[in-house]
Amino acid sequence: MTEPKSYAVSILQKFKINFVPVPVEDIAKGLGAKVVFSALEDSHCGMIHMQGNIIVIGVNSIHPKNRQRFTIAHEIGHLVMHKDEISESIHIDQAFGERLNRDGRSSLGEDLKEVQANRFAAELLMPTSILKRETKNQRIDIEDSEFIEKLAQKFQVSFQSMSIKLLDTFYKNYSLSTSKLHP
Repeated sequence: MTEPKSYAVSILQKFKINFVPVPVEDIAKGLGAKVVFSALEDSHCGMIHMQGNIIVIGVNSIHPKNRQRFTIAHEIGHLVMHKDEISESIHIDQAFGERLNRDGRSSLGEDLKEVQANRFAAELLMPTSILKRETKNQRIDIEDSEFIEKLAQKFQVSFQSMSIKLLDTFYKNYSLSTSKLHP
């Protein structure tokens, strides 16, 4: 099975995107999806609905812009990786947990589709190749809040998302738990 990161890289190449912030709404539209913003319950980030050739990505309009962007990217991940499973149905995603997981099951790795869509979204919004280019010749300090915030703003993602991506990209010997880092 292809990894979520590979799917995201393929989409970035298809749309010739080598810059940030990644235009996720344009990508969704380019894949044939209509993006609709609507006030939803706070616990709902978004949804994807497919019926025939009609694809609708719904995004919670009351959430912050960075979360909306992640939601769109996450739903694109479902569209690209799980199209057969979500066809003819509505797939509603709950709010993100502390580690960009959708719920308790995702944090345990039990809901593989949600974990995959989150990984896809992270790579789509913060492409490893661009992140490495943007941080070339810089010391990567995961405790430097100012550095992380500047990167997060440039990529238009949350501080938390950027922190996790930096860990995943530059500190592969570390693993995240819900409470602390473990060497």
